[in-house]
Order: sequence, then C-alpha cells, then structure tokens
Amino acid sequence: FQPAYDLPAARAMFQTQYHLHEFIVGGFLVALTSFLTTYATSKKQALQHGYQIDASQEMFALGMAGTCGSFFGSFPPSGSLSRTSLASEVGVRTQMSGLMKIVVVGTSLSFFTPVLYYLPKATLAAIILRSTWSLVDFKTARELWKAWKPDKLGGMKRDFVVWWISFFLTIFMGVLYGIGSAVLFSLLMIVRDAAMPRMVSLGQIESLGNIWRDTEVWGEGRTFPGILVAEFRGPLSFASADWFQQELERMRLSSPDQVEIVVLSFGSVHDLDKTAIEMLRELFTEWQKRGGRRIVACPQ
Repeated sequence: FQPAYDLPAARAMFQTQYHLHEFIVGGFLVALTSFLTTYATSKKQALQHGYQIDASQEMFALGMAGTCGSFFGSFPPSGSLSRTSLASEVGVRTQMSGLMKIVVVGTSLSFFTPVLYYLPKATLAAIILRSTWSLVDFKTARELWKAWKPDKLGGMKRDFVVWWISFFLTIFMGVLYGIGSAVLFSLLMIVRDAAMPRMVSLGQIESLGNIWRDTEVWGEGRTFPGILVAEFRGPLSFASADWFQQELERMRLSSPDQVEIVVLSFGSVHDLDKTAIEMLRELFTEWQKRGGRRIVACPQ
C-alpha cells in the first residue's frame, strides 16, 4: 500500500503559505480541543468511580486513533460528554458498548434517517442535556466558597476565582475557551508561585512547645529585638532570587528595631540553583561588611 501523496487537497494546501498556515493552526486547535474534552470527561468519570487515568496514555490513544483514521477519511477522534455520562449512568463496564453504539448508530443512519429528519432540535437538545446531567457539579464551587480566604491563611480564594472565570467562559464562549482559560490561569499561578514565593517572619509559640510559626497568622508569636527570623516558602532559583533579596530587605527595613542578626529558615526551600547560591554569597558578603551576622537554618 502506497498513500497517494499527490491528492488534490494536499497540492492545494502546499500551493500557498496561507493555506498551510491555516491548516497548521486549525489542526492544532482541533487537537487541543479533542484532548481537553476527552481528558476532562475521563477525569470526571475517574473521580466518580475511583480509578486513576494517565494523561499521556489518553494523548497517545487519541494520536494513534487520529493517525490511523486519517487514512480512511475519518473524523478527528474525541471523547463525548453526553455519551460518556449516559454510559456511566446505565452501568457500562467494557468496550463492548462501543460495538453496540456502532450497531445502533449505523442502523439508525441507514434506515431511520427519514423518520428522524423532522425531529425538533429541542428534543435532541433535551436528550443531550438529560444525559449530561450527572456532569453538572456545583459541589466544588460550594467547597471553594467556604474556603474563601487568602492563600496565606490556608484558603482557596484564587481557585474560586479561576473556577468562575472558566465556568462563565464555558457557558458564553464554549468548552475550548473555558478549559483553555482554566489551564492558562493555573499555569500563570504556578509561574507566579515559582517566581514570587512567600517569605514570612517567624515568632516563637510558647504554647506549642516553643516552635516557630508565621507571626502574621500566629499573632501571639514571640519575637526578639534585633533578631529577624525569616522563612522562605518556595524554590530559591534564578526566577525567585531577586524576589528573595527584595523581600528580605523589606522585612529588615520594616522591623521596629535595628536588625543585627538574620536567621534564614530554609526548611521549606526544596530547590537551590547556582544563581541563588551566588546571590546568597553576595548578600552574606555585604552583610559581613556591615558588621551584621546571619544564620542559615534547615530544620527537618
């Protein structure tokens, strides 16, 4: 078997740069939409039925199905929200359901098309809405609303905002915009957390056995004049080195007493690269010239 590479459609696509660009952009959007829809559907079912899924396997399956089907003029493969929900409700357990779907859909298209032609679209919409009813989940929104407080206090305020943004974009603009916005905002938050981790001032809590906690959360934390105990909660790398230096200087200058000793708690620093080490070396050298002392602590 040798594919016909001189098909008219292929020749027309490579004739102009515009057609090739349109094909690449369109293909990428179709692949992204198919993967996001399929993964979101399978993830929802996995949570409901208590099993794990592998995102790379989902992508591999979609890629192989699309590659093999392209030789036979098939549509791009994608998961179906309505059919997956309906299959879950009726108790489907094996892939035999796919064969039954082929028989039912093929028979309907071959023999019942004239009968279904005059079926109102509202009826079809009602069937789809009923089959996807189990996918409607406001429990997550209620849980996020109950945890409406800043992240530093253990809340999920920004997660609640992202949830509602993606919800309204899905309703008014479509699934692609909704899921895409949620992924984009989540990536931006990950980048922000990596570049600007929290740095807190620690105080001694006598009621808890003299352990040290964030003074902003534990107001009864005891601090000592001239001593700044700071904890950096995140990776210390090239992305966060400048932020670390700025925050430490801000905390030192905002201290009510002149800081003579700085204690750095690195128990929450799980990553330290060459840029951060050079920054610390320069910072310690500058403090030494000023006559200040520093202690680096890494409690277990």
